[in-house]
Amino acid sequence: MSYINRISTKDMSEQQWLDYRQSGLGGSDIATLLGISPYKTPLELHLEKIGEYEPFVKPNRFIGFGNLHEPEIANLYQYWDGDADEMFNNLKEGKKTNNVRSVFAYITNSKYPQLFSSIDRMILSDGKKGRGVLECKNISSYRLKAYTDDIPYEHIVQLISYLMVTEYEHGALAMEVDGNDFKVYEFNRSDVFVQEIMEKIERLSHQFWMNVLKARMLKEEYGITNYYNIHPDQLEDPKIQKAVAELQELEPAATPDKSLDEFLNKIFKVAPITIEGTDELWQLAVHYNQAKENENLAKSDKLVNAVKIKTIMKNTEKADFGEQGSILWKANIKGARRLSINLKN
Repeated sequence: MSYINRISTKDMSEQQWLDYRQSGLGGSDIATLLGISPYKTPLELHLEKIGEYEPFVKPNRFIGFGNLHEPEIANLYQYWDGDADEMFNNLKEGKKTNNVRSVFAYITNSKYPQLFSSIDRMILSDGKKGRGVLECKNISSYRLKAYTDDIPYEHIVQLISYLMVTEYEHGALAMEVDGNDFKVYEFNRSDVFVQEIMEKIERLSHQFWMNVLKARMLKEEYGITNYYNIHPDQLEDPKIQKAVAELQELEPAATPDKSLDEFLNKIFKVAPITIEGTDELWQLAVHYNQAKENENLAKSDKLVNAVKIKTIMKNTEKADFGEQGSILWKANIKGARRLSINLKN
């Protein structure tokens, strides 16, 4: 049986908020733990958690816009019905399809003492589905193109960790894209891929956190403030030398876990599908190549003939063929001459 607890963040100072994050692994740490974060390595996360250097997130426009748009994204999700246009129709008519609520708290679960969650919104049960977790992201289409099927998997594993801790039934990742589009990716905790990722998160986070706690204990026992940039041979005390060597052994591997990488590729990357070539496909491919070649020839002929026409016309603006049409080579407002051929067949 698990015990779920909430620690209010309403009156926390920024320093108290940062200090609490040192008590475990939050949702934003999960992608790093799995080695799929574009911003931080597991080693950097380990060193942060054992106090080798202070975790520091430099304020920037991306974080600022993310915080600014979160309430807007959460509100729009309440009208989501599978399509951005339909969402705005629902908004106009005041027709809510989902209900969400803010949760001003860190959430913990006794089953996973190494994890904590700070969710954007709780999705209220609608009678058909139980409670869910909503994660809001302000993202660019350029960034989305880096993922298979526009699914940003570092945010998905973050959301899955929230389902573990809260024990809610489903998750939704709502994304405002380029400020003019809206996408939602939804899944249930019972989905096979969710269960597989939960197992990985539980196992890896437990081992990672045990190493963090052991490292903290060693540093405290031997009075070691910082060790990372010190080689054990530089230390005179053999006990300190041994302790530093043990601390180094507790660090995450420098190279990614190959089996974990293969596992995540299997889940998030679509394997290329090959079909057997047919006569019909062959003929279509041949015609395509011929058309492409003719197109290139036509472009070359067009350019050559344009140069010849301009050479003959020199400074004149029009060549008149009577009823058969004309050739115009006139200057526009900016003074650039544009060739226009208007012939009747």
